Formats: sequence, C-alpha cells, structure tokens
Amino acid sequence: MPSIRDENTVNAIARAYIKLDRNKAAALQDVGYSHSFSYSGKGTKLYENSRLKAAIAVLETEIVRVQEVDARFLTEKLLYMAEHGKDTDKARAMDMLAKHIDYYNADNLSKTPQTGSSSQDELGLVRSRLARLQAMEGVEDAISRN
Repeated sequence: MPSIRDENTVNAIARAYIKLDRNKAAALQDVGYSHSFSYSGKGTKLYENSRLKAAIAVLETEIVRVQEVDARFLTEKLLYMAEHGKDTDKARAMDMLAKHIDYYNADNLSKTPQTGSSSQDELGLVRSRLARLQAMEGVEDAISRN
C-alpha cells in the first residue's frame, strides 16, 4: 500500500484526483490503494493532509492558468476571423465572440451578427464590450493581488 508520507505518492494522488474528475476514491485506487480502503473513512481522510491539499491546489492553479491562456488565444483568433475571414466565417466568428462575452442579453437576445455593412458596426460593439470586460478583469486582478 502506498504511503502518504512519500512525496511521490502525494503528487500521484493529486494528479489522479484531477485526472479522474475529482473522484477521491477512484484517485486512491488509481495510485494503488485497495477498494475497501479507498471507499472507507480512512481513505477520504487522506484528503485532509495539508501536503495533499497543497499539491492539488498547485495543479488546479496550473489548470486555471492554462484555461485563461486558451481563452485569450481563442478570443484573438475569433477577432482575426471576424475581421479577415470569408463572410460565413465572419458571421460565425462574431456569433461565437458575442456568446463568449455575453453580448446577447434580454435586450437583444434574438439578434445575430450579420455580414455586410452593419457587420463592422457589430464588430465594433463586440470589440468595445470585450475591451470593457478585459479592463474589469485587470481591475479585479489588481484588487486580488493586494
């Protein structure tokens, strides 16, 4: 049976916990603990270990960082497509951007981006909403750092 005192075991449990959708018992079994131990109170009590909590927190922080980078990358690509793509790609990219930044609300729920002369106006509206949201995120980041 693996030992929680071993740093390699702690890291293996944390990785398995994240990989298996935060299923505590399945993560313990994946690392080598028995079925009965994994589903017992002793198994779940392992998750109260401060080193295990810290290892899980490190992995979750990395996941959040990667997701933020992916979201920024996707947003940049969609903006590029909305400006430089074919008409059908422009409409789809603008629609995806609008959904991403919650542009559709109760006031204009049925409105969908159009191609043509009004598409530049709508792209401008989407861009301004995105800029406001990014500015708000910057303020929230600054507040959370203090």
